[in-house]
Order: sequence, then structure tokens, then C-alpha cells
Amino acid sequence: MKKSYLPLANLLLSMIILACPVFAGVLTVNDSSAGIVCNQTLSLKEAAQFAWDGSAMRNLTDGEKNQISGVTWVALPPDLNCAGAIWRAAVNGGVGKFATDFIFFTNGVNQINDYVLLGRDDRINGLKPNGSKVILDGTGVGNIDGITFMSFDDLIQNTTSSQVAHLIIRNFQRSGISAGYARGSVFEGLEIYGNGSHGIVLLGTAEANPRTVRIGGTQIDQRNLIYGNGLNGISIIASPSTDRALPQNIGILNNYIGTSNGTTDNGNSGNGIYLENTFGVVIGDAAGATRNIISGNNNDGIKIEGSQAYANEVFGNFIGTDSTGGGALGNSASGIALLSAAGSAVDFVSKTPNLIGKPGLGNIISSNNYGIFIADNNTSKNWIQSNLIGTNVGGNSDLGNTLDGILVGGGTSDNRIGGTGTGEGNLIAFNRRGIFADGGERNAFRRNRLFSNDELGIDLAPVGVTANDAGDGDTGPNGLLNYPVITYVNAQNSFVGIEGTFSSSPNQTYTIEFFGNTAIDPTGSGEGRNFLGQTVITTNGVGNANFNVEFAANISNTGTWVTATATDSNNNTSEFSQGRNICSLVRLTPAALLATASGGASSFTVNQSVGCGGYTPVSNSAWVTVTGSAGGTVSFTFAANSGAQRNGTISVNFNNGQFFTFVNFNITQLATGGCAYNMSPTNANIGSAGGPGSFSLSTTAGCTWTAVSNASWLIVTGGSSGTGSGTVSYSVQANTGPARSATITAGGQTFTIDQASGCTYSLNPSSQNLTGSGGNGTFNLTTSNSSCSWTATSNESWINITGGGIGNGNGTVSYTVATNSTGSARTGTITVSGQTFTVNQFGSALKAPFDFDGDGKTDVSIFRPNLGQWWYMRSVDGGNRAFTFGESTDKLAPVDFTGDGKTDIAFWRPSTGEWYVLRSEDSTFYAFPFGAMGDVPVPADYDGDGKGDAAVFRPSTAIWYIARSSGGITIQNFGASTDIPVHGDFDGDAKSDLAIFRPSDGSWWIQRSSNGSTFATIFGTSTDKRVPGDYTGDGKTDLAFWRPSTGQWFILRSEDLSYYSVPFGISSDIPVAGDYDGDGRWDVSVFRPTNNTWYLNRSTSGVATVTFGAAGDKPVPSAWIP
Repeated sequence: MKKSYLPLANLLLSMIILACPVFAGVLTVNDSSAGIVCNQTLSLKEAAQFAWDGSAMRNLTDGEKNQISGVTWVALPPDLNCAGAIWRAAVNGGVGKFATDFIFFTNGVNQINDYVLLGRDDRINGLKPNGSKVILDGTGVGNIDGITFMSFDDLIQNTTSSQVAHLIIRNFQRSGISAGYARGSVFEGLEIYGNGSHGIVLLGTAEANPRTVRIGGTQIDQRNLIYGNGLNGISIIASPSTDRALPQNIGILNNYIGTSNGTTDNGNSGNGIYLENTFGVVIGDAAGATRNIISGNNNDGIKIEGSQAYANEVFGNFIGTDSTGGGALGNSASGIALLSAAGSAVDFVSKTPNLIGKPGLGNIISSNNYGIFIADNNTSKNWIQSNLIGTNVGGNSDLGNTLDGILVGGGTSDNRIGGTGTGEGNLIAFNRRGIFADGGERNAFRRNRLFSNDELGIDLAPVGVTANDAGDGDTGPNGLLNYPVITYVNAQNSFVGIEGTFSSSPNQTYTIEFFGNTAIDPTGSGEGRNFLGQTVITTNGVGNANFNVEFAANISNTGTWVTATATDSNNNTSEFSQGRNICSLVRLTPAALLATASGGASSFTVNQSVGCGGYTPVSNSAWVTVTGSAGGTVSFTFAANSGAQRNGTISVNFNNGQFFTFVNFNITQLATGGCAYNMSPTNANIGSAGGPGSFSLSTTAGCTWTAVSNASWLIVTGGSSGTGSGTVSYSVQANTGPARSATITAGGQTFTIDQASGCTYSLNPSSQNLTGSGGNGTFNLTTSNSSCSWTATSNESWINITGGGIGNGNGTVSYTVATNSTGSARTGTITVSGQTFTVNQFGSALKAPFDFDGDGKTDVSIFRPNLGQWWYMRSVDGGNRAFTFGESTDKLAPVDFTGDGKTDIAFWRPSTGEWYVLRSEDSTFYAFPFGAMGDVPVPADYDGDGKGDAAVFRPSTAIWYIARSSGGITIQNFGASTDIPVHGDFDGDAKSDLAIFRPSDGSWWIQRSSNGSTFATIFGTSTDKRVPGDYTGDGKTDLAFWRPSTGQWFILRSEDLSYYSVPFGISSDIPVAGDYDGDGRWDVSVFRPTNNTWYLNRSTSGVATVTFGAAGDKPVPSAWIP
């Protein structure tokens, strides 16, 4: 866009006028007619144009002048076209781009069938004196927005602060309101419905992003009703690269979006609110006074996406419920979706997170398909806190989301769900699963209240409880961190004591959080209804740790089941532990007695949780007699022993109506003059690193013993012999081979050591990137010991092990990767003994264009107009084929219409609108009518079924007509009469998108088929040749053009919207881009008519030159280039 540079004096003058609009025009519309007519009444379009630039407006009549106040007038001679005196506003006479002008309406104006171009700082208020609202109706108006904010090619082009209030805006083919330069704008009291695109769309530009905008307000009469529109209710798209120094400060509050009255489902066909690369948009009221109702929409309630979408806030809204927060009114997809790298992975330190709720300002997110959906690579640093997910406004009634409360998808990282601060946890209940993570890492799930979900509270893929593994070497979401194991719970009225173990990586710190529950999952795994407390533990050299904690907790919070999670220092959180019922575990102190032969009396204490009922001690031995059980103490006597050593028990039986259990108190009585030995513990598990340990041996005084190891790697280091009770110490050497066992015997008792495998494994390389076309590869495996065995296992059906699937010692694993036909990039793994090899495959390989022999490579090919002949060189074998098919005036239209993987020779005949297709299978042809004279053929696979669809773009109406091969016809407005249609799957969903290039300003406009959103950017000029294609091999079409004047190719990467340029060709060449080497990446290439030579700059094998064609031939790969 052209920029103006003014002298300093003029700049200051402009700033003074901008800051201090001394004059302000008031324009009162009294005519419902459309357009501009020189009569005695004032129409809306006349008022808007006069307010836009009064000094440039045509002369006005007396009647029109009488509808305008606050204006300095200049009398002019009568105009021959109008009767009566004629007037014109003086320059800066109170109206125009330097003044704030107000447009009102008389009671007689009801409905206006017209669109409006609204000037800078001008304000429309449709509330009439009688309290009703003016209707702005787009029926019959054409392919245009209802109200468009105008921009100006001058110093103040990015400071529009126009306002629109109290109108009903409906039935426009495009958006209700479209604002490209909105700053300080207000949209309030509007009812916007039935429009073909968005309700309100705010667009960032190359110069500026929308800022300081308010949509709605704290008062009821400021509420907007935005429903039933063809795409999004509200769409805000910011530039990802310019004007990003300060937050946008856009507020969206107190609106009904997707419902006309807070109870009726009138959903927008797309998302309720769509944010792309925005920063500093607040949805809801940061003060907590008002909320949006975002419900009933046919996609997501709120969608936030883009690698530069950060610092957005969503506070206090009802998302998926009615206005009471008690009834279901769900959005069809997710309540909130965070996608496409939303967050701040690129600049993790300085960018603030997206906040979905915060203490005191949480959202209700219920009755949707998913509650919150977080997915895609690098979607990171999003904080989800203090929300009610799956419940009503009271948090106590079932309004569950159909699937998961929160889904954390593959590629996501560093997101925070809940938190450690007061009130930061979410309440997540009545969903399928509470939180499901099917990928990603460093996603923390802290202090949330999870209960009454159908399946697990926290589920790390694969679906279901993932069992703990020794050494915690498995991989997956959050590293599939092991969960704690609770071994004992003592719950009393005011406190709870919890003991247990945890096993993971050695010498690392972990936070264990504990929760009370009233029920658990049928699998035995718990949820986490009430947070009880936390402790921090550090594992030892073999990865083990114990915990023994006590927290102040009312028994009503502890409930009947206690669970725990673990979170490592990198913020990976585990699944919930198995639930431990407070009444299922009872401890006796002491647990056993070594009794003398002479007989006697003793006792033990029964420790049990409160409310678990009484107990009954029963002796199982005739020589043991229970004498009392009052106050939690069991007293007993044992008779003298005149024979051999003997064993007896007292069973303490418990039955509280839910659990029946018992605990035995063991009594070992010595023989007269004999020795008996008890060992505790009797076994130990030791990690591969080895280390020290000990066990105790109990006996009576005078009884001797010797400790003996049966393995050289298990060394007795202390207490190798003794008399009476003692302790045996030992040391286990490091293990570099497979798992092994050994024993120490002492006093006739056996202590067993099981040592983990010491085999270590490393992979080189550890990952591989492949195009959507698939391929094969290998990686090497190195082990610490030649006896270390391993098995390579593919975790995906599309990755196959072809060699080295099993072995011992070092080896090589070979694999193949299938073609990706899913439409999206995907990641898979091969696991080898706890090590992971990662395969990253780009999205669906965009079919190589103009591939007539089906080998996945573009073929050199020409159309000879004077003979109607097609010639192509088969890349598969170098042979030539030729067909006579068509005439010189036909439009080339070669795509794969039959879905056999080969491009079919085809053309469209403008004179008749007929399509002719020569089947690649058998060289027979078929024809059918579709289109009219003046149309532009744009065949492509729009429905994603692998077959090309006949399609035309009609410039006269900017309408696309698509005959879907899967059935039906799509008719869609997109573009303007002077636009040029372009081909491509720009969002990588295996469907071609509607897209145009606008020569007037060098802009590209794309309507993504994946979600209906529109993307626009400026890239190139009118004289450049458009050559969009997948040059980077990520499965998405990149914007690209070739500049004849310099021979430069410019390619805008779809991955990150950065661009690069390549010099290739001269001004007289014709660009013929395609994938000539079949590697899934398009190659910059040209055809030189002067010598009929093709120059192919292949991405994998360098430049090739091919002579093919004759003077006057048209290279087929240039078919889509005007």
C-alpha cells in the first residue's frame, strides 16, 4: 500500500485535528432507500459518505442539508440535476475524516436494503426515538459486507475508531461487519444474524492490527446477539509479524454468541469466536461483572490458533450452557480449542500465556463435544485454571461434555491445567474422561478436582490405566510417568496419614499430590475430588523413594478413598494412582511377637481409620487366649511351651458393611532351649546401578548365625556372623547385563536380591523426517553388553519393521513408512528396549501435479494448440505419449478425475461450458456440461475423496461452482470480479481450498476447507506469475510467485509464514513448477520457448535440462497460470 510522507508542520497539524475534533456533524437519516439519490431526504448511504468526507460529497439539496447539523455550509449555484438551493460543506467544516460524525435515524426508517462504507471515527446508532432498532438487510445487495470500515491512504490510515450500535444486521452474503482498521472502535447493542460469513470480523493488515476495541459492554443494552451466521460469530485475525509491540486490548463481553436469547440454539455455522495470532484479547469481563454466553455454535465455542496467539484471556463465560448456567446448549465441537501452535513456544520466556480462567473468574465449559481441546505441534504455554468443566454453575449437576473434559493432543507442551496457587485448580466432572493426553510433554495437571467422570480422571495414552514399569523407561504422553503406590491410609476426623512408595528415574525430585474421594473408577484407579496436600520426594540411586506424610484434613474431604499423582521437575504429571480405601488397610503395632518358651502376656494396638466400624480379635491357636480389646488395644496371654518351636495367630476381623478384611498378629514361640530366627525383610529389588542395603535377623540371646552370599556380585559388608539379634549389611555391584538374582542365607533364613537389567541401549539417529510420500530408513542400536537382548516394535500400523526386529548386542533396524493419506502431519515411533525412534511424516503428500503415468512425479508435457495435441514424456521410463484431444480455444484442465493416481488429459470448452475427460485407465473419454461462457475452470479435489472435481469460478459474480465427485454441487461466494482464482490445499486437509489472488493490492485470500476460516496476506504484485505449490513437503500448498523481470521465485512457507527466494529463469521463460523428482516437494522450474528446453531445479537431484516441444506449444504445467 502506498504511504504518504508529510512535512513536520503538516504532521503536527494532522495530529492536532486527530486529537481535537472541534466540529462534529450529526446526520439524521429519514429515508429507507438504498444508494445515493439527489432528493430532499437523507439515506444511510448518503449520510455515511457525507460523514466519511463531506468536502468531497456531491452538492446537497435543502432537504438533505436540513438533516445534518453541526456543519459549516457554503452556498453554491443551483445544480441542474436537482431543484432548489445547493449546498456543500466547507473544508473541515465539521464532517469528514478529521471529525467524529454521528448518524441517527428517524422513527420512519425501519429497514434499509443496502450496505455501508463507514468512515474514520464515524458512529452509527440505530436506536430510534421510539426505542426500536433499524434493520440493515443484505437481501439482494450482492456479494459484500453489511458495514465495512474504510481505510485511507494517508497518515492516519491505521487509527479508525468508528462505532456501530443498536442495529439489526442480517442476510448479507459476506460478513455483517468487516473492519480492517479498527482502533478504539465499539460494537454494542447489535443483533447480527443470517449473514453468509462472519457476524463481525476484525482484520489485521500490513500496517496495523485492530486495537482497543470493545464488542459488547457491561450493560444489558450493550449486549450483542450474534447468531446464525455462515462462518464465525466473531473473527479476529492479527498480523503475525507487524504492529505487535503492545497488547491489542480488545474486549468481548456480555454477548450472546450462537443463541438469540440465551436459551435457543441458533448457532453460527463456524466457531462462536475465532482468534488467529491475536495477543491481548479478553473474552469475558476481567472485573467479573458480566459474561458472554457462547453456546450452540456448529464448531468450537472459542477457537484460538496461530504461533503468535498469546496473552489472550477467557474469563467468566458460559460456554456450552444457557444463560442460567444450568441448561445444556452445547457447541458441536469443543468449548474451547487451542490449536496450531497457540501459545508462545517460539518465545517462551517473554510471551505471556493464554489464560483460560483464573481464580475467581473461571468459565463454565459444559455440554460440548470436548470441553477444552489442545492440539498440534508447539501449542504451548496455555494455562487452564479455575473452570467448571462438565457441570452446571453450582459445580454439582451433570452437564458433562460428551467426550473428554480436556484433551491434550500430540505435539503440545508446557501447558498448565490447574496450578498450585489458591483456587487455581479446575473442577472437571461428568465427562467421558477428565483429562486425556494422547501426546505431548511437560503438561502439568495440578490440584484439579476430578470426579464422576465415566472413565479415568487422568488418562495418558494408550486408553486405560498404564501400568507402572520398572525404571520408568517407557515413553508416551508426559513420559508416561509412573504414578505413586499408596500402601497405608489412616484417616481420622481432623487429619489423614498416608504412606507409600514411588519408583521412577534415579536421583530426581518429584512432587506427590494426594486427593480424597467418595468413589473410584471400576479399574480401581481413582480420581481426585478433594486436594489433601503434597510432599516432595527425591528418589535414590535406583529410582525408589518412600513417603510417609500427615495432613490436616476433615474426614468429609478425605472421603473413603485416597489417591495420588506424581509430577516431575519438568512438569510432567502422571495418571492417578490406584485408589486406597481408608477402611481396607489396618495396621497392628507391633505386627508380631517372638515369645519365650515360658509363656506370658502381651498386647498390640489396632490402628484404623475413623468410621470404619469395630473389630473382633479371634485366636487361631489353643495356646493363645485373647483377654481384652478395649480402646484399640488387644490383650492376650500365651501358655508355656514344653515342645518344639510353634507358631500361632490372632486374627483381627473388620466389617464395616462395605469391606470385610482381617489382619493376623503372628506369634512365634520358642522351644525350650531352642533357637528360632526371623528375617525382615526377606527380599529387595535393586536397580542396575547397584548399591548398599541391609536386613535384620531376630533371635534369642545366645543363638549364633553366619551370613553367606551365593554370588560374587552380592557382597556381605557387615554382620557376616553374630550371636543373638543383629543386622546384616550388603553391597550389590553394578549390573551391565541382563537382570539377575542372588541370595544371602543366615540362621536358616533366605534373603533374596533381584537386580534390574543393566543393559543400556542407544539409537543413532533417534529420529527421521519423511515427506507424505513415505519411504524407508535405518537406525543403529548400540548396547552395553553383547548379551543384552532387544526387540524392535513399531507403535503405528503405517511403520513396518523390515529388518533387525530382534537381536542381542549391537544391531541395525530397518523400516518402511507408508504414504500419508490422512490429510495431516503425523508422528509415530519404534520402541527398542525402552528407547524411542521417532518418525515425523508430513501431511498427505500432495499428489504430484501433471503426473500422467502415476509414478508420483510431474511429467514434462505440452499442448500443441494448432493440432489439438497433447504430448508428455513419461518420467517412469522416458517414453513419449501423444493424443489428439481438444482445440486451440479450449482451456486445459488436467487433474486426476478418476482417482487412479494418474492425471487425466482434460479440457473445458468455454463456448459450450462442456468438460471433456480422457480417462488414463483406458483412453476412453466422457463429457458433461458445467459452467458458462466467461467462467474460469478451476478443477481440483475439493471434497477430499482422491478424485478431481469439475469446478469454475465466475468473475462476474465472484461465485465458485463445484461439482463434487462425491455427490452434489457446492455454490460459494468468495472473491471479487477482478480476482484471479488459484489452486491449492493450503491447510493440508487433503481438500483443495477456495483461494484467489487480488492483483489490485497483491493480496492472497484463502478460505480454509478444514475450518471455514479465511486467511489473507499480501505477497507479490499484479505482474508476477502465481505458482502456488508444496515446495517444503509438509503437505500444504505454499504461496509462491515467479517474477519475470528478475527471474526470482518467492515462496512463503506454510509452516511459519516466513519466505525465501530463489533465482531461476529469465524474463522470457514460462514457469512450470511441479514435483519432477517425486520427493513430495515441488521444484522451481521453467520452460524456455526460445529453445523448447525445460530447466528443472529438482530438490533432491539438482538441475536437469530436457528438450521437449516445439514453437507455439503450451507447457501443460503452466495450465493454471493466466
